[in-house]
Amino acid sequence: MVIHGPGQTLIQTYRRKQQETYKFKTVDRGQYVFCFNNEFSSFTHKVVYFYLGIGEEESLTEEMSVKATALTQIESSCVSIHESMNAAKDYQTDYRLREYRGRTLAEMLNERVQVWSVGECIALVVLSLMQVLIVRSFFRGKPNRAPPRF
Repeated sequence: MVIHGPGQTLIQTYRRKQQETYKFKTVDRGQYVFCFNNEFSSFTHKVVYFYLGIGEEESLTEEMSVKATALTQIESSCVSIHESMNAAKDYQTDYRLREYRGRTLAEMLNERVQVWSVGECIALVVLSLMQVLIVRSFFRGKPNRAPPRF
């Protein structure tokens, strides 16, 4: 992944990383460009998830304290609920991302286990047939050979 800032200035370059969290702070105003490439492996399926947190939210208490009156208990409760809801939203976003990663890993492992099981079944059938043929060859008599005389 390559991140360019305003004026095509290079900000960050990440190579051959997977399931990583990238954080950086913007300095200038303008257009930022994110470029995701598939150089690491072009045969596998890719899912890119990103979240842009833009700036810090202004505190509601500062806005309310500009007035000459003190904050009422309801206003303080509303501010507290608002901050808690923002934190819960961030936790949910992170949890969804972790759940997706875990589900993807579980599906990949399930596919590998199924392929391995099919391979073992085929090997078991082939080995069983070979053992049957070998045991049958032990009990097959040689018709043209005469028994030894003493």
